[in-house]
Order: sequence, then structure tokens, then C-alpha cells
Amino acid sequence: TECLNILAQLGEVIPTDITADVYRDEVIRVKQLMDGKSRTELLSLPLMLETKKLAAIQFMNHALIMAYNAKPMLSPILVFRMVRLSILHGICNISCFAFGCYGGWLVSEPSWDVEGGHSMGRVATEMMNKLGAVEMTPRVY
Repeated sequence: TECLNILAQLGEVIPTDITADVYRDEVIRVKQLMDGKSRTELLSLPLMLETKKLAAIQFMNHALIMAYNAKPMLSPILVFRMVRLSILHGICNISCFAFGCYGGWLVSEPSWDVEGGHSMGRVATEMMNKLGAVEMTPRVY
């Protein structure tokens, strides 16, 4: 919960209790933002420049590692939020990883969207190359 408190201070309020309704709402919000966005549009997003947003996405990136084991239902919520931050506030090196994780989620149950997942994988690798984010190579691949 301390992680979520810090994120809230950075302007990213994430529920502590991930219910089915919370999960569904987060899925809907990210899918609405992604709806109709082409690979080219995603790769053409501006750079993230706001300090608080950069700090938030970096913190989410680190929290994701802990959440995966400690609170698994929080992991996809963090991924959805990183994708949303990237679309709404611009991309940074962590955006590559966020889109790659989103692609992984797309190909999983219940979505089974292999085409969408493949597309997000391409976005992740192309964005990583575009940004020169070589430090993200192990996490994207």
C-alpha cells in the first residue's frame, strides 16, 4: 500500500482492492484509449516531459515487479496505467515495456487476441529502437 500512496502523491490513484469491477473498468479505459490507434500513431506519440508523469511511470515499472508476486491482480492494472500514461502524456523508455506487457495481456485469457498482441509486440520493439532504449531490451524481448 505504500507504493500506491506514493503513486497517489504523483497523481496516479490506484485502488488498493482490485475487484472484478475495478479490473473491468481499467480494461475498458485502456481499450477505449487504444481503440483505432494504429502502430504508426503509437510510434508517433510525443515524448513524455512532465516530471511527475515520468516519476509515476518509473515507479509503476518498479512496483510491477513486486506486485507480480505480492499482489498479482495489481500487475495488469499497473500495465494498463503505464499504457494510458504513455498515450495521454507521451512516451519514454518504459513505454516500450508497457506496450510489450499489454501485448502479453492481449494474447492471454480472456482476450486471446493474438493479432493485437503481435501488433503491440511490434510497437514495443519499434518504440525501443526509435527511442534508443537499449536498457529495455531484456524486458521487451
